[in-house]
Amino acid sequence: MFATIPVVATIIVLFGFMGLTGIPLDIATVLVGSIALGIGIDYSIHVITGFNFNLKETGDVHKAIENTIKTSGKAIVINVTSVAAGFLVLLFSQLVPLQSFGLLVAISMVGSGFGALTLLPVVLILTNRKVKISAKN
Repeated sequence: MFATIPVVATIIVLFGFMGLTGIPLDIATVLVGSIALGIGIDYSIHVITGFNFNLKETGDVHKAIENTIKTSGKAIVINVTSVAAGFLVLLFSQLVPLQSFGLLVAISMVGSGFGALTLLPVVLILTNRKVKISAKN
């Protein structure tokens, strides 16, 4: 359930951006929603898995989030940057639907990465604030 929070936020922002800028729903732009779902779940799973591992290792929620951001967060930022830049190349296409597709996928990459690295840690901290786990030593 936690993994869906950044995904839903990203899709709301994505379709809100489409409405504000007047980008129509067509075959290319509708596909972006499913891509955003897949990307966002992937990032969320990485954060949740890293958090659970680090929480078992350290026993401290804040230290677990810090370690997760240092490891999984670094990989997510690199992935977001490289893949979004690759899709932004489609802005130079002569076909307007491809331009919209490239822009929207890049926005969904940045949004889902940002959500996984900001919203998800907040939710994980709030739900685990009373958890005391003895760390492995």
